[in-house]
Amino acid sequence: MIKKEKIIEKLKQVYDPPFSMNLVPEETKLLLGWC
Repeated sequence: MIKKEKIIEKLKQVYDPPFSMNLVPEETKLLLGWC
């Protein structure tokens, strides 16, 4: 299982700069359990 931290790092690379939770798709938030 992929660790959340690894996924978050990938998201930061994709969405920076700056990294904003508002840019993360709802599906991704659900997958990561952020909702």
